[in-house]
Amino acid sequence: MVSKVNAWIMAVALVVGLLAGCTSQVQEQDALEFNYPAIRKARAKLREGDKQSALALLNRAIDEKPKLAQAHLEVAQLYDDYDRNYVRAIYHYERYLELRPQTEKREMIEGLIRKARIAFVASVAGQVPGLDKQVQALKKDNDRLKQDLRQVRENLARRIAAPVPSASPRSAARLSSPKSVALRSGEPAMPSLAADGPPIAESAIAEPAMGPAAADAKPTSVLAGKPAGTQYRVQRGDTLSALAARVYHNPRKW
Repeated sequence: MVSKVNAWIMAVALVVGLLAGCTSQVQEQDALEFNYPAIRKARAKLREGDKQSALALLNRAIDEKPKLAQAHLEVAQLYDDYDRNYVRAIYHYERYLELRPQTEKREMIEGLIRKARIAFVASVAGQVPGLDKQVQALKKDNDRLKQDLRQVRENLARRIAAPVPSASPRSAARLSSPKSVALRSGEPAMPSLAADGPPIAESAIAEPAMGPAAADAKPTSVLAGKPAGTQYRVQRGDTLSALAARVYHNPRKW
């Protein structure tokens, strides 16, 4: 147990030592850059209160030596606090962090970047009349469109998940049965054909025997309260018009 604690303490000490080493290395690099001639002149101008000249000197130093991290940091602070050029300030803050990734000032500089971004948005909104209202209106429209799209997706999902209703046996039988046309209300139906269509194929319709007993007997249809149907043997070449003329004496009553 003691050995584990000692190992943990040693690991923490090693990490702290590495961080301290990195911090001291960054501080040494910054101290060396403070001695750069353009930076020394810019600091002298700042002590005199001439921020514009200091800004020009720092930009000249960056042009001469783009990786001069301390120059990026100081010019960023001038753009942020003095010139109110927040876009350039953000750029130089980020450039300093790129050149000094192990700096102990990272958290502070990241906070300055966030503050500069907020200040930039506020300055733009103040320059354009009604921009804030337009942004709010666009936000409401965007929220409404998102809600409509969500509703459409939910409706579509419900339609896809809903089972397809199957046809009832009665409907299926009605759809599968052949079409027929009644010659007259209450009489047997005949196959549907066009009035002047192709002739009906010859087929035999059974005729009952007409004996004396059959002549005296009443037809089943009459007993059922319905008129008796007329039987006719279909001949080759017959059409519906011809059948109607023969049965009803009117070619149009088919």
